[in-house]
This record gives sequence, structure tokens and C-alpha cells, in this order.
Amino acid sequence: MLRKKGHSINAIANFLGVSTSVIQRIVKFNGLNLKDLRKLPRLIRERIARRNLFLLEKFRAAWEKFLLGEEGKPP
Repeated sequence: MLRKKGHSINAIANFLGVSTSVIQRIVKFNGLNLKDLRKLPRLIRERIARRNLFLLEKFRAAWEKFLLGEEGKPP
């Protein structure tokens, strides 16, 4: 879900505290066809990264509750 929202594999791995290879394996297994952000201009990529980091931090507590099994559905 985080990858579909545009978060990078490195950001997701750091957020969840796992290695990037684990996230890559999950993305590959689920067959997520995502757009390649490397082809966008640098400033747009930086803005997207800042926005995604802001959203990731905004929902950190809710994601932690979901991952720990305290809530039934993801945020």
C-alpha cells in the first residue's frame, strides 16, 4: 500500500525497520506495476519525496498500531 502511494523502497524499509531486499521481494511478489520516478525532472522527484515523507510521518502511529496487531485495518 505504501509503495502504491509513491513511497520509495528505501523509505519503506527504513520506516518498517527491515532491509530493502525484503521490500523488493514483496513488491515483486505482488506484481505491482508502478511508474518509474527516475524519468521525472529532479525538482519534481524531490517534491514528491518530501510529500511522501510528510505523509509517512503523519500516519506513522496508525501504521505502527496496525503492524503490531492493535488495529484491524490499515490507515
